[in-house]
Amino acid sequence: MKRVAIFNCHHAGETCTGSGCFKAFNQRDAFFARYQEEPAELVSFARCNGCGHDWENDESLAKKIDRLKDIADVVHFGACTVKKGTECQFITRLGTKLEGMGLEVVRGTHAVH
Repeated sequence: MKRVAIFNCHHAGETCTGSGCFKAFNQRDAFFARYQEEPAELVSFARCNGCGHDWENDESLAKKIDRLKDIADVVHFGACTVKKGTECQFITRLGTKLEGMGLEVVRGTHAVH
């Protein structure tokens, strides 16, 4: 079974309920369509700790990221991590770090309306 985590933007949490990501996962739609033919479970819904926070200067974020390697196989970055067509620079660095830890990274969850 594929263990899936979703990682979203801290600032999106001010207005985001997570419903778009959860709906797409539950319906195996958009970026989660890849799991239509294999069992998958959502094991984590996490947010970054905000702009300027990095695993090198934020111990709690470092712990959060470290836990992902034990609980997930793949991490999807939420639609909120891309603004005006450009991925957040922290998310780009995080993707590289997660891949280096052996996790698959997928950039996307659901379509933005």
